[in-house]
Amino acid sequence: MDEAAFLTEVLRRTCCGWLCDVTNLYTNAVNRGADLDRELDRWPWDRVVQMHFAGGHWRDGILIDSHAYSTSPEVWRLLDEAVARSSVKGIILERDENLPPFGDLVDELARARAIGSRYGRWH
Repeated sequence: MDEAAFLTEVLRRTCCGWLCDVTNLYTNAVNRGADLDRELDRWPWDRVVQMHFAGGHWRDGILIDSHAYSTSPEVWRLLDEAVARSSVKGIILERDENLPPFGDLVDELARARAIGSRYGRWH
């Protein structure tokens, strides 16, 4: 059972919503050499309640979801696609280390708000 099938089955059996870690979806796809764009239809977007996103970094040829850097263009693109496919109620920026100037965080939050607003998720 792959990741999408496993998550779908867990959510079905538990009747839970999904806190979708967009950066983790991207990171896992990159690290296993998967084409996430081809797999997007398999994820349970109808179960999304919240999403979170962050930046990561490369170490020894492996992409790490570290919450330590600004969000990559690829994750921004995936966040946009994920919001378009779901009825997400909130989007959270995760930053646990290497905190940038506060204005940089505000800029990332504004970009996430703009994505949500573009799809009518909030005003």
